[in-house]
Amino acid sequence: MSRNRSYRRYTDEFKRDAIRLVEQEGLPVAQVARDLGVNANSLHNWLKKHREERGDDVSESEQEELQRLRR
Repeated sequence: MSRNRSYRRYTDEFKRDAIRLVEQEGLPVAQVARDLGVNANSLHNWLKKHREERGDDVSESEQEELQRLRR
């Protein structure tokens, strides 16, 4: 009773365009995902990977410091 799931593959160009809409246009992830017919979690994953590759991700120690400063 297993279901065959087919996963949609997105081109790198499509992913870059979606990321640009969020980062440069300032649109919410949920809106971009809905407009493009993409799962919001997938878009979040693309953004995370993009930021890691670009080196923008905040390190764990930086996150801890930010939490401490917000208190």
